[in-house]
Amino acid sequence: MRSFGGRASQFQRVRRVKPPRAPAATFPATVYEWTDLGARNEISGAFVVAIGDVVYFIEAQNDFESYDTGTATFTQLSAPPHQQNVANGLGVNGSTLVLFTTTGIGDPGLTPYTEEYTPGTDTWDSGVVLTPMPLPRLANGFAQVGGNCYFIAGIDGAAVAQNDLQIYDLAGDSWSTGADCPFSGANIYAMCAAAGTKIYCWDGTGGSSYAYNTSGNSWAAISALPGAISFPQSAVAINATTIFVGDGTNNYVYSTTGDSFTPVTATPASGVPGSGVTIGAATYFADYGPGSHAWRFEPA
Repeated sequence: MRSFGGRASQFQRVRRVKPPRAPAATFPATVYEWTDLGARNEISGAFVVAIGDVVYFIEAQNDFESYDTGTATFTQLSAPPHQQNVANGLGVNGSTLVLFTTTGIGDPGLTPYTEEYTPGTDTWDSGVVLTPMPLPRLANGFAQVGGNCYFIAGIDGAAVAQNDLQIYDLAGDSWSTGADCPFSGANIYAMCAAAGTKIYCWDGTGGSSYAYNTSGNSWAAISALPGAISFPQSAVAINATTIFVGDGTNNYVYSTTGDSFTPVTATPASGVPGSGVTIGAATYFADYGPGSHAWRFEPA
């Protein structure tokens, strides 16, 4: 891998909303239910992560909210310092969040930022300046494995597809590159999710799909989707061996051990799940698009 260097960081079936049930099911289950957590105009196309029992949603136009799964309440949070065009990813670094964004459209007009958020004080950066993405991208795939964040393919400011892999070390505030992903053309717009130490990526057109081994810095082909799904799409790990992949209407769970798909329940009310995160047996999603809802997805 090539190092870029950096400096150290300081840093709807719809029903009544209720707290999530305790984990009780074995995955994958063939029947899941969706719980509508309410319309959230602010979180369309969000990245979603969790610290403890609190889910954080960051939207491409700087709207930022949290959802406490214990009390089933949303809280509006302080917006990031820079007005972004694109959120490239959202990482968890212990008790803080690290947001990767890009502003400006046009080559070389893309300007990347890396910004730290402290939930305890609802503050950004706190005087810490983190190293931005060396090769700014739009529409990249994203996943976190351990202390590293992976930015997979995407397009540059001139809307030219790229297949590079950029890796950010949260602890060291440093960037490096991994093996280029095998995607090309339409495959550049990949849905990616980390399960265990691997990152699984699919092309929504039903084309070639791959898994990246973070330990060996290598890519291997995996089963393509059973059929094409619409943009936008989502891939979210349910646990170390099961990944949700879908567009709301065409939803599947993928088994990493069997390299196979099982169809599951469609999202109610034409919901389109975007990013999501799993806490226990429940996966929390933000819809993609204006007037979106937040959803909880769990075995029935």
